Amino acid sequence: MSTTLNAFEHSGVATCGASTARRTSGIKLTRKGRFLFVGLPLMLVAAVLLLAAGFFGATAKAGVSSNGLVGNGTVQVTVQQGESLWAVASHADSSRDPRDVMADIVELNALTDSVVHPGQQLMVPAASVSR
Repeated sequence: MSTTLNAFEHSGVATCGASTARRTSGIKLTRKGRFLFVGLPLMLVAAVLLLAAGFFGATAKAGVSSNGLVGNGTVQVTVQQGESLWAVASHADSSRDPRDVMADIVELNALTDSVVHPGQQLMVPAASVSR
């Protein structure tokens, strides 16, 4: 008999050798747990990447066809030298109040003010463009 006591023997835990004293490693996950821990975050990251790609990859305006129409009910015109937004609106639809047409032009083109420059391309309502 040995006079040296093992820590397991002293605490009352019986050991049957070195092979039974192995440690278990961390958490054991079930199949559903692995999915929630690994698969779900990967799917969320993929969804965020797809949304970001769609957001940054989208073009700001629709394509221009050969006849100058841009979308439904609009025509693309070029601002001439000395022409104001009022003049563009008056030419675009003479049957409506130019202030209303100007508001439509500002909204269609996301303008911050009513200043236009020669050569600038503008989308205007396509009622009766006389250019």
